[in-house]
Amino acid sequence: MYKVKPDNSLHLLLLGIILSLPVFLWILGDVYKFGVDDTYIFFRYAENVAGGYGFVFNAGEMPGEGFTSWIWLLLLSFTRFLGFDPIPVSKVMGILFLISSAYLFYLTVSRLTKNDHRTKINAGILAAAFLLNYRMVAHSVSGMETSLYVFAITLSIYLTTRALQTYPHDYKWWLILSLCTTG
Repeated sequence: MYKVKPDNSLHLLLLGIILSLPVFLWILGDVYKFGVDDTYIFFRYAENVAGGYGFVFNAGEMPGEGFTSWIWLLLLSFTRFLGFDPIPVSKVMGILFLISSAYLFYLTVSRLTKNDHRTKINAGILAAAFLLNYRMVAHSVSGMETSLYVFAITLSIYLTTRALQTYPHDYKWWLILSLCTTG
């Protein structure tokens, strides 16, 4: 059986990234036009917020919450205010949150285990498998907040893991993490 030398782990990880990148790009190209009808609710609200009409679906109506994520709406509204088209912006943000989540998976698995070369390879495999999940990629480019929420969950898991390892007997951070994850 072939034994992986510690100095080869980075090379193997880079090889894995290089081999999975074309598959990820193929999936991305295949699903890029995927959209969900609820996405256009966000776009409509973002247009009205950016235009100064407030949190309304139609200008002149009473404010209402017909969307599922304040953070996503504010991000889209801000980019719309800057003059960007919300459709490609939502797709790019979705992809960035997806890639960031995969990286956080990698970091979390590396921290939870021995953090040796085999662990890094296994963490890389997990991150690649996440990025190559066809449905996850599709929903990340759908215009909805799916990948933002996955990112928020993976970030809270990563931060909790770090806090538990760094301050195992100091529970002051628990309130801060709890408040961050409920946003």
